[in-house]
Amino acid sequence: MIQIQDPSDPRISPYSLLKSKEEVSDFFIADNEKTVIRLLESDLEVISIFALERYIQKHISLLQSKKISSDNIYYAEKSVFEKTIGFSVHQGIMAVGKKPLPILKENLELPIVVCNSIADAENFGSIIRTSAAFGIKSIIYDVQSCSPYLRRSVRVSMGNGFRIRFFQSTSLYDLMNEYRKQNIPIIGLALPNIRDNKDPSVSEIHRFSFPAKYMLVLGNEADGINAEIKNICDHLVYIPMSEGIDSLNVSHSLAVALAFSRL
Repeated sequence: MIQIQDPSDPRISPYSLLKSKEEVSDFFIADNEKTVIRLLESDLEVISIFALERYIQKHISLLQSKKISSDNIYYAEKSVFEKTIGFSVHQGIMAVGKKPLPILKENLELPIVVCNSIADAENFGSIIRTSAAFGIKSIIYDVQSCSPYLRRSVRVSMGNGFRIRFFQSTSLYDLMNEYRKQNIPIIGLALPNIRDNKDPSVSEIHRFSFPAKYMLVLGNEADGINAEIKNICDHLVYIPMSEGIDSLNVSHSLAVALAFSRL
């Protein structure tokens, strides 16, 4: 293990000033204890650890089982640690992980959650955590969505994405049509328009019977599902709400939908 005494030490530069804007890279930051533990327990590669010494001692067995070189384990006094990352902490352990290689869409496992223009990293992180809670193993996201490996996404997901397979689609419309040709139902979670009221493919969620295999499409809270994507959904389901309330947080809506999918 290597003690860090200078917050500007280049060996810990990935951890410095974490409030600054993230750059696109092959790596990501796990910035709290539970998330670091899940990273260490996953199959993902861990590049380095930066922590208060007592956290390293607390998790020494896990670090050793991951076979992280002692040259890549850094520790510091709390004042140096906080000056490095740029804010006060109550959990003094972080890690840099390496993103997994892109997977083939053939390796995705149904049912699949589909993120259409989910650009808010915290919302995406919450979607990941909710998906994992209900046993979803695969998530597709489009180029308008943020990366599931942004620091805020990883933090809010609490590391639950480390065992999920992510696939970024350059054309969500084309990809969904491929699944439709395989007779996989595409279900959009969206409030109906007035003209949808008599459409049999539009249903309140408690009246809808989820199949065993399906794709569930989520849109962002501002605009919902893109019109082109919405039009190729086989079914639209929605959560009835009290008058004057027109939306829920997207991850809360997902939780309701996945709960009904298990009934």
